[in-house]
Amino acid sequence: MSDAAIKIAILHDPVKWRNPKFPKYPKPSVRNRLGATAMQVKDVSVREVLGGRLAHEGFAVLLLPGGFAPHFSDALGDAGEAIIQQFVSSGGGFVGICAGAYYGVWAGLLPAEIVDIGHWKRGSTDRCEIAWTAAGASSVGAPATSFVRYCNGPILRGTGEAARSLCDFVTELRGAKGNFPPGMAGSSAILHGPYGAGRVVLISPHIESSVDAPTATLFCNLFRLAAAAPCQSPPGPTAWPKAATAAAGGRSSTGQAAAAAAAAASATATEESSSEGEGESEGEGEGGASSGFPGGGANEGGAVPEAEWAADLAAARPHAPVRLLPPRAPPRAASSEGGSRRPSVAEIRAGGGSRQVGAVTQKLRAAREFRVHSGAAARAADDGYSSVAPYVCSLGAPLLFTAPHGLKLTKGTGPAQSARNHARERYTSEIVIRLAAAYAARQAATTAVPSPFASTASAATAPAMASFMVWNYKTAAVGDPRNMDPNYLDHRTAANSPWHSCLHAWRAGFATAGESAADAARPCPELMHFDVHGKNDREDTMAVDIGIEAMYADGCLEPAAVNRLRAFLGAELRTAFAGRTARSGKSGRLLPITVDERPQLHGWWGRGTVMTLSHQAALLGATAVQFELPCAVRSLLNEDAALFDAFAAAIFNTYDALAAAARAGELRPREGWARDEDGGLYLARLGTADRPLAELAVTPQLGADGAAAMLADLRRADAGRVHGKSI
Repeated sequence: MSDAAIKIAILHDPVKWRNPKFPKYPKPSVRNRLGATAMQVKDVSVREVLGGRLAHEGFAVLLLPGGFAPHFSDALGDAGEAIIQQFVSSGGGFVGICAGAYYGVWAGLLPAEIVDIGHWKRGSTDRCEIAWTAAGASSVGAPATSFVRYCNGPILRGTGEAARSLCDFVTELRGAKGNFPPGMAGSSAILHGPYGAGRVVLISPHIESSVDAPTATLFCNLFRLAAAAPCQSPPGPTAWPKAATAAAGGRSSTGQAAAAAAAAASATATEESSSEGEGESEGEGEGGASSGFPGGGANEGGAVPEAEWAADLAAARPHAPVRLLPPRAPPRAASSEGGSRRPSVAEIRAGGGSRQVGAVTQKLRAAREFRVHSGAAARAADDGYSSVAPYVCSLGAPLLFTAPHGLKLTKGTGPAQSARNHARERYTSEIVIRLAAAYAARQAATTAVPSPFASTASAATAPAMASFMVWNYKTAAVGDPRNMDPNYLDHRTAANSPWHSCLHAWRAGFATAGESAADAARPCPELMHFDVHGKNDREDTMAVDIGIEAMYADGCLEPAAVNRLRAFLGAELRTAFAGRTARSGKSGRLLPITVDERPQLHGWWGRGTVMTLSHQAALLGATAVQFELPCAVRSLLNEDAALFDAFAAAIFNTYDALAAAARAGELRPREGWARDEDGGLYLARLGTADRPLAELAVTPQLGADGAAAMLADLRRADAGRVHGKSI
């Protein structure tokens, strides 16, 4: 059956439809999404359903959209319920969205129940995360996760084999006061199954409100599924397409078309921003439909890397999407008034008069209110480095620096939210940015390694900064549980973290150019990752920890090679810190700065449990080190340029020695490493159709001005106490 043969009858809420008391009902989103296809959409009334119009006019699918579920059941009564049951059992399709899904359960169209219906008014959010199941992927071609609008839809649970979950909730909402019992996360968001000769799809969230093309296609596929018609493949996210560059502005024609489409979608989203929910919840929804891609932005497409390997890699690994952001405008002059000051969640709630809601919802809404009402997006857009992503990731060299705890992280629920709370580690982001910039300065005197993530022109004019990734406090709201702790991921949650995607993209860019996904398990010890952390000052020691245990446990190098690496780095760091002291914030004592090569904080949680970021890099075949720097040492590095230069030289000397050993063939991989199920072989399977990776937005090379702008903003944020208590 083609789309043109699918005739859909929409039965709107019989009380709200064409009622002047509800001027914004129905929202145009459903009709707009379906109208973009060849499907025929017709409105029907309760009287027409009772009169037999569904059968007489040959409708393929009956849709009950959002509204208030009792309005449907009261108006249709037993007679209408019997007619709908007969329509579906005779081969028709039924789709229920939100209120319509409630009705589908009540009418017995699937063996299902509504979880804790007494607490149905759980709340609303434009960023409800859903995780698609294997059944969802096989039925409608769904990705791993989507972000959609939710407004008091039913929490579904199949009670028989006929009801299959196509996706489950990840987000947990617990009512206005946050005191509802948990039950949303892990429960079904969409159920599908047969009823007689027909097919039923019950949809709790408002997927139709998502304006990105992949989620819009998935929404229409649910109707194709109900009509027993073939589904369409959702378009994938931008991942290094080969495109001719337009003469005007240097932008590709593909990027211009995407920007035009995104602008049109944005206009539609504005039109659809009013809320459509259950009963008394009407009017509670926040304006603006959210993108299905976290961190996605309409004006960030079009720029593509020019390296030939990029298109090959995109074709080989389409489920590890990387989106190269366009060059940013030069940063504007810093404001002396502290314009980058970001209020805390508590300050926003106190000043904005927001309703009392559950803890998770409160944080998500506070972040959204700040962006909408405080103009954070506008301020970030002209700083020379920010995008809408909650981080800044730049991939310029085989040497990578990360600061996963440069932001306060808050525990959430589900596989796409932080698994624990963690305080911000002060100055770690600053140290990482300065190290990346210092690498570029060092390379200026030598032959720079070209970055596959930079244009040919930019690569020719300046050496690349080292690869780095830090949180962007301007776009990553403090206290938002969607900011996952990158240092506390397991095999299930790693695929949802852009920080883990960064490791894959970095490795792919500098170690597997033009090779297949199957070769992703090849060891690449010439790549080096330094993960920068902070620890509290101790009473009687001031030791810099070299955490390298992950290399012994799961790294690709033989233990003897790891021993040599640890000893070389230790000696370099001792030279850098020779004769230097720092005052302990705990004891007040002035202590010599030492180096601990066998520390307690060694970068490896253990086998079969969560993974640190350096452990993840080691599992991917790179050489990885976790630094733990006392607070007093971080302060000195931030203030003392000579000490920082010595610290950076120790790191660069170690990396140079590693690269030289790799070129000389002296780094022999551990036998069987790539075949180890707990090692490289497991993570090599990520970025495939079965385990797609989170999308990663990569910022072009910032240069000295961009790095300086980031550091200036971080200084103002630190002075303004944006982050709260820090380690």
